[in-house]
Amino acid sequence: MVSNQWKYKYMYCEDITLDIPIPWDIEIPENTTNFNVDFGININTPITFMIVPRPNLGHIRMSFSPQVMNPGIHRLIISMDNTTNKSIKLYVSQHYITIVSLSNQGILFNYNSTP
Repeated sequence: MVSNQWKYKYMYCEDITLDIPIPWDIEIPENTTNFNVDFGININTPITFMIVPRPNLGHIRMSFSPQVMNPGIHRLIISMDNTTNKSIKLYVSQHYITIVSLSNQGILFNYNSTP
C-alpha cells in the first residue's frame, strides 16, 4: 500500500495501526515550535484514533503527542517542534507517524490534495 498509495484517490484501511508516509520533502527550521506538517490527506473516520510519532523522527518531536482525532473528516496536519540549532528535513515516502485505532474499525483516506 505504501508505495502505490498516491495512485488512488481514495483508500480504506482496516488495520488497527497504520504507518503514514509523508508525500513530499519538508524542512523544519531550527528552534521552531508548532511547525505544521501537512501529510496531504483528508481522513474520514467514524471513530477516535490516536496519532503517535515513530522513532525515526530523531531530534524532532510532535508538539502534542499523542494527538487524538475525533470522529469526522479531518485534514492530517501534525505540529512538530525542532529544538536544535539546525533545520531538519523530513523526506518523501518516509513513515514518521502511526495512526492507532481505539477500536477495530477502519479509516477512509482521501489523497486528492497537495500542499
